[in-house]
Amino acid sequence: MSTFDVEKMGINKIEEQILRYSDCLSSYIDSNDRTPFWDGSIFVYSNKNKKNADFRNKIDVQVKGRKVDNFKENNTFSIEIDYLRGYQKEAKGTLFFVVDFIDIDTYKMYYCNLLPVDLFQILSSIKNDQKSISLKLKEIDNNSPMNFKNICLNFSNNSIKQVGKRIIDSSELDNVKELTAEVITTKENFDYYIENGDVYTYVRLANNEEAVTPKGIFKTMKSYNYDILINGKKYYNKVTFVGLNVEETIIGPLTLNFCENKLYYHIDGSLKKRIKEIKFLLDIFKYKYFVIQDKRFDFHFANLEEINEKIDFFSNKLEYYKKIEKVFKLFKIDFDIDFNLLTSKDLQSLNMLLNMYDGRFKEETDKFGKFIITIGKYNLLVFKIDNKIMNYYSQEILDNIVCFLSKDGSGLTSIYSYITLEEILDISNFNEKIVFQSIQSIKMTEEYSTIINLVALTFITAYDISKDIKYLNLADKI
Repeated sequence: MSTFDVEKMGINKIEEQILRYSDCLSSYIDSNDRTPFWDGSIFVYSNKNKKNADFRNKIDVQVKGRKVDNFKENNTFSIEIDYLRGYQKEAKGTLFFVVDFIDIDTYKMYYCNLLPVDLFQILSSIKNDQKSISLKLKEIDNNSPMNFKNICLNFSNNSIKQVGKRIIDSSELDNVKELTAEVITTKENFDYYIENGDVYTYVRLANNEEAVTPKGIFKTMKSYNYDILINGKKYYNKVTFVGLNVEETIIGPLTLNFCENKLYYHIDGSLKKRIKEIKFLLDIFKYKYFVIQDKRFDFHFANLEEINEKIDFFSNKLEYYKKIEKVFKLFKIDFDIDFNLLTSKDLQSLNMLLNMYDGRFKEETDKFGKFIITIGKYNLLVFKIDNKIMNYYSQEILDNIVCFLSKDGSGLTSIYSYITLEEILDISNFNEKIVFQSIQSIKMTEEYSTIINLVALTFITAYDISKDIKYLNLADKI
C-alpha cells in the first residue's frame, strides 16, 4: 500500500467510528485534504437531531495511518516540534489520531489529546535545538470506557473549559481554594477512566481566578481508617492507597512508590505535626518495619550507611523543633505556625531567640532591658538580665523582679508602671493577671497614685484602639 492509501484508510476507520456514534458526532474530514496541520473536524452535538441549536463544539483533528508488522504495547508517534507549535495556535487544541494497519482488516486505533494544557507541558519540556518529539499514544478500545465516543466527548468538554484559561504551575497550588474535574463516562466505569483516561483539573484560586492545573494532579485515592504502629506505638490511624492497582501507599509524611520501589517523605506544617512526622520516620529507619491493621511490612534498606545518615539528620531536626517548643512554652504559647509560611526574617528572629535562650547574645545587645521579637504572627515581649531572657509577662518576673525603681528614684513601684501601648497591643504573651498581681503587690501610697492612674489610662487607651474588653477590665481593677 502506498503512503496515500494508508493515510486514506486511516481516515476511513476514524469516519467509521464517527458514524458508529452518529447520535452526537458528525464527520467533516476530507481524505484528499493536504493541509499541513489538520485533516478536518468532528462536530459535537447535544442530541441526534443535530440542529444548529444542538451544536456544542468543533474538534479539529489530524489523522495519521501507518503500515506495521505488529502492534506495540507502548505506542508512540514522532512529530515535528513545528507541528505542535502550529496546533498551539488553535485555542481549543487538536485531537490527534493514529491508525496502525497490519492489513486492511487488522488494525488498531490510537489517540493523543493535544489540548492547550497538553501542548504547554510538552513544549515546556523540549530543548532549544530539539526538532521532534515522540507523542505517547493511547489505544481506542470500544469495549471499554476508552471508546471513541467518550474520548471525543471528554476532549470537547475540556477544550471548551481550557480556552483562555491560564495554566498554573505547582508553586501556585497552595493558593487553590476549589478544585474540580469532570469526566464523561458511566458511574460503573468511573474508576477505570480516572486511572486510564485523560483527566484534567480546574481550579479557582484565592483571588477567584479560574485556571487549569498541570495534567496528572488528580489520581484515584482511597483512604482507610487503619491503625499504623511501630514497635507497639500508634502513630496514625489512616492509610491512603493511590491508583486502582495500588501504585502508592501514603502514611503521614511517607509515600511508598511500588512502581519505582522507592520510599519518599515530605515533612511540612506546624511544629507539632513536624515533630510527630520526624518521630515516625526515625522509628521507620530504626526498626525497619511498620504494622497496618495487624499486618507487618518490613523494609530492606540496601545502603545502611545512608540510613544512619538519615537517622542523624532527623535526630538533629527533632532536637531543633523540640527546643522551639520548649522556648515557646516559656511564653505560654503553642507554636502552631506552618513553617512554610515563615519568612527568612522570621527564621532569623527565631534562631536569635533560641540563641538567647541558651545564653548566647550578640555583643551589641544590651545587658538589661525589654524588647519585642517578631516571629510570624507572634510578637514576644522579652525581658533580659545579663545572660538570661524571661517572658516579660510571667510568674518568673513576679518572683524575681516584683518592683522597680520609680523614674525619679524616690521609691519602688511595679515593673509594669511605665508600660507602653506597643508593649500591650498585639503582644502574643501579654498576661493581664500578671500585670495586676505585680501592681497589687506594691504598697500603695498617695505619691504613687499618679503613676498607677497613668497605667490604668494606658489600658483604657489600649481598649479604645483594640475594643478588647480585657484591657478595660484590667484598667477598672487597677
